[in-house]
Amino acid sequence: MSVFNPEAAARALFPHELAGRSTGLHFALHLSPKEVQVSAAETGGEVVWCDRFEIENRHSEKWAGVIRFIEERNWGKYVFRKTTVSFDTPHFTLVPAGFVQQGKEAELLYFQQPRLTGTIETEQFSDTGIALIYELPSEIKSMAGIFPGARFFPVASPLLRYCSPPRDKNNHSFFLYAQSGLLVLIAHRKGVFQLCNPFDVQGNEDILYHLANASIRLGMDLSEAVIILSGNLVSEDLEKLIGTYSRHVSIWEGPAAFSWKKEEVAAQFFPSLLHLLCV
Repeated sequence: MSVFNPEAAARALFPHELAGRSTGLHFALHLSPKEVQVSAAETGGEVVWCDRFEIENRHSEKWAGVIRFIEERNWGKYVFRKTTVSFDTPHFTLVPAGFVQQGKEAELLYFQQPRLTGTIETEQFSDTGIALIYELPSEIKSMAGIFPGARFFPVASPLLRYCSPPRDKNNHSFFLYAQSGLLVLIAHRKGVFQLCNPFDVQGNEDILYHLANASIRLGMDLSEAVIILSGNLVSEDLEKLIGTYSRHVSIWEGPAAFSWKKEEVAAQFFPSLLHLLCV
């Protein structure tokens, strides 16, 4: 079970003063094995509630602590205009959309990933001509009983939508999402999509290594590339480290359209805020 902390438990309750407005809110959840993020926003971008909670898992199952934490909250009591749930996972692959055959999606995923036990889902991206194939863990899928009508997807899905097309089509660009041991790296060569790959990371040096390796493989000059950092592993130290090799590195600050009232770095809330931008 998740560790009981009275202060965190009280903070995690959906605010009573927002209860009467729930049907007009987009309720966004993002799940990492050791963290839960939640955001709620009005149509148009005003973020009325946003928080994140560290979870200690005392079960052998990867998602057990996170699911137990959510079950103990009051979030499922409310009806929202929209409920979306994303989760961190390296278990996805991108293939040309024409390669996908109904009933054979698992073969494409298992070609690059170990055999899994969840359900295999596919999402098409018509603007790039690629398809995202991923595993939806059974534990996360079971949350449909708490949030009827919710949409579930890996973080790679809204990441791809947010980053494509890139804002700067005149330069090479990298978007790095570094969260709880997972790095998802997206690269564009002057506006043309190149890759979206997951990596296991433990610290800043690992993140730099995978970024540098990708730039070498793709023949993209790292010193001139535009690099944006997001996720809870982002820090000023990481920005300085990558800034040693690149002139154009920055930490994601969130769109001006959002009414952002948090004192924390917006990049650390990126995955849940991402729902409000492109889901």
